[in-house]
Amino acid sequence: MSTPITLAGARILVTGASTGIGRATAERLAHAGAAVTATVRREADGAPLRAAGCDVAVLDVTDQAAGAALVRRLEPLDVLINNAGASYRSTIEEGDDAAIRRIFEVNFFGPCALLRAALPGMRERRRGAIVNVSSISGRVSQPLNGYYPATKHALEAVTEGLAYEVRPFNIRVVLIEPGGVKSAFLPNLQAEPRTYDNPASPYAPLAQKLAIGAPRGSDPAVVAETIVQALTAPAPGQLRWPATPDAEEILAQRAALDDAAFMRYNVQRLGVDW
Repeated sequence: MSTPITLAGARILVTGASTGIGRATAERLAHAGAAVTATVRREADGAPLRAAGCDVAVLDVTDQAAGAALVRRLEPLDVLINNAGASYRSTIEEGDDAAIRRIFEVNFFGPCALLRAALPGMRERRRGAIVNVSSISGRVSQPLNGYYPATKHALEAVTEGLAYEVRPFNIRVVLIEPGGVKSAFLPNLQAEPRTYDNPASPYAPLAQKLAIGAPRGSDPAVVAETIVQALTAPAPGQLRWPATPDAEEILAQRAALDDAAFMRYNVQRLGVDW
């Protein structure tokens, strides 16, 4: 159990705030009176965040030394929100090792390093919160998108283990699980050429059906509100917070169906039934 976070005056670090969920969350928390530091990839991305009342730091989350230094500078830190992420679309067979390692660095090793840097201070003060932004992909996978869910499955496993470990220290640990979100995620999405640009690939028909387009789904503000709810709820019993209607639907189907039935449901939902 953990006490709720009082947002007014709370010192909060939000990573990956250049666009989408990160920006919406940073702006929402600043509006609630929190002292928000939002990280961006480029200095130019910081202007809207500064206008919303956030401090801005340029950070590559794969630079673990820089991340730890930022956490030390912000101490005492009340809340860490690990939101920065990258994606990679490929078949499993055609996956590129370097690309796979890169998304693990961004989506898993980077967040783990930041939470390790933040935990000692929170533990000593016996208060704080770690919020890891996962995805519906942290619980289910799909064709041409197996490696990105692998990073989120890993993040979910670490977060669940952490929730047990810091329970005696009054540290709140939550996983946020969005489904489809309208955001500028495409700049951080790499598509494997062997899958998407090779008509001779045995998976070319599938790649055509699952062509990468503009992100669709809920507004990022919906996810930001879920994060606020997870931080401020009185002693929540839940670790995982589905954050969009499609995430709730998919998880309900996953709970209700066996593996074969869920696979049929999922390929029909994606429009790739064969």
